Amino acid sequence: MRALVLSGGGASGAYQAGAITALTRRVTYDIICGTSIGAVNGAVVAQDKIDELGDIWHSIASKRIIQYVPQVQRLLRLIGDVEALNRDPLFMRPGDLLRLISRYLELGPPSGIFRQMGTIAREPVVEALVDAMNFSALRRTLVVSATNVSHAASECFYAFVGNHAGYERAFREKRKEACCQLTAENFFPAVLASSATPGAFEPVVIEMGTERCLYVDGGVANNSPIGLAIDAGASDVTVVAMEPLENQELHEAPATMAELALVSYNVFQDRMLKLDLKLAQTVNQAILANALRGKRVVSLRTVRPARRLGLPILGFNDQAAIDAAFDQGLRDGEAAEIE
Repeated sequence: MRALVLSGGGASGAYQAGAITALTRRVTYDIICGTSIGAVNGAVVAQDKIDELGDIWHSIASKRIIQYVPQVQRLLRLIGDVEALNRDPLFMRPGDLLRLISRYLELGPPSGIFRQMGTIAREPVVEALVDAMNFSALRRTLVVSATNVSHAASECFYAFVGNHAGYERAFREKRKEACCQLTAENFFPAVLASSATPGAFEPVVIEMGTERCLYVDGGVANNSPIGLAIDAGASDVTVVAMEPLENQELHEAPATMAELALVSYNVFQDRMLKLDLKLAQTVNQAILANALRGKRVVSLRTVRPARRLGLPILGFNDQAAIDAAFDQGLRDGEAAEIE
């Protein structure tokens, strides 16, 4: 069976969506595995909604999905008032000071800021994606990874579609307690959880039996779920990544602490992807050398940009850059060598 593996990368998921559009015109994939933004793209692809995937990305900036939570908005207004107090002429400063006091009182106790588990509101994201998330419309086997911070473990959510009972049984045996079946109730929450970048979005609460567990971005522990695809029965795997093979300088250096944290997270994710690919290739070599028995050789290929895309992880509001990344993914997907 053929699997499409979709890694994380934030707004660079536009590139991934373009590559998916081109690849699915040429090949039918039986299994879709995704993490982080790859889980969002994957959930749409698994419903065979390729045109809708393009529509989502070509209009995403108009949705303004990157909006700060109220507490952060109040803090930013307070900082702006402090800057105005230092900048404005003396005769304006009494008014600036009164406004500053009002902003400070509006902010509430400092402990409230430190208790924040996310800085970006989830509601705009939910509104932008909810119409595209229909569990009953799944047409391909789907596996998404997420990080269970309540148990400090990498887990996955899965749905096998079609006559694949044997593959599903084998998958459950291999993954044991680290997997949960997708349902109409947990489908969208699982996708949101897989893409909940720590520090940016609050963890997603998912009911697991009698327990309420907190989940964040699957890229924290499993950025490229190649192993999930193989365990699901894939013998041919195409990975769509968003970073070039060789390390390259950023188009712009991080200017804030938040940007620095997100760039560091992206580097970490890309490193995990490369290690995952290297491990799969090493296993293939061992099988061919008769050093491993009971395993199968898996065809592996990667579609990725030749150069950095120039999109920050949270660059969802820059439609021109999003469209350019999508078009680049489309070209790279069309040029990919598919056996």
